[in-house]
Amino acid sequence: MGDVNFPSPITTYERPLIFLNASDYMMVGNFFVKGSPGNWTGFMVRQYANPQAHGNAANDYMQIKWYCASYLAPEGSPGEYGISIRDASGARTFITTASLALLNSQPETNKFVSQGTPITGSAGYYAPSQQMPWTGSYGDFVLANALLSCVNIAATSQPIRANFGGFLPGNRSVLQMYCDNYNGVNPITANGRTLFASKPMKPI
Repeated sequence: MGDVNFPSPITTYERPLIFLNASDYMMVGNFFVKGSPGNWTGFMVRQYANPQAHGNAANDYMQIKWYCASYLAPEGSPGEYGISIRDASGARTFITTASLALLNSQPETNKFVSQGTPITGSAGYYAPSQQMPWTGSYGDFVLANALLSCVNIAATSQPIRANFGGFLPGNRSVLQMYCDNYNGVNPITANGRTLFASKPMKPI
């Protein structure tokens, strides 16, 4: 389990956006942002490794990278050659020296399709495999907030189900997702409507 604390709390009402990447193989889930509106303190995420589905790469240590983006007004000085933009009330909305998150690849609809090898186990465990075309770039991070959070399926024997997924060994042409289902009947699928690929404007 990865437990990350921000250097200082993030004071927005909205949860900050957490983007994840890895040197190669990455399979994570059970994600959530710690804290509460106005006082977000960090996040937690669990690593998954499944040799059954991903071979020897699943036994290797995952070198997870992350960065956080929020809706806070940018601070600092634009410097000698930069610019700063403010709205009608005088609040700064942009500064060229800020480290911005560059977003792309938001799908208009859920682009996940059922393909790949599901994960099966004892007592009827079943996690269906879904995949979505990805950017092909090892520099692109994936938005964790909704994609990798657990889902609550009310009125079932297993109401809390973990979404987990990420990048297959040596392959950035697809985003791989699974969801705990405990049996093969009416499996639920990953939420691709809130998905972004992203990279920081400045190196981190």
